Amino acid sequence: MDIDYQMLLAVAVEEARLGLQECGVPVGAAVFDLQGHLLGRGYNRQMQDGDPSIHGETHPLLWNEDKGSP
Repeated sequence: MDIDYQMLLAVAVEEARLGLQECGVPVGAAVFDLQGHLLGRGYNRQMQDGDPSIHGETHPLLWNEDKGSP
């Protein structure tokens, strides 16, 4: 199976744009398995939530495909 790495990166860029639209820091991230299935996505929400632990790198770990972003 060939994985489209540009598409994977586009997911993280889309998340960064969401953060920027909310006047936050434009850092997005996405987590995929080895087959390219999306496991999590998110963006830096420190400014929006007032929570210093919600970095672009940690937000995807809280994400659930059934629920969407926390």
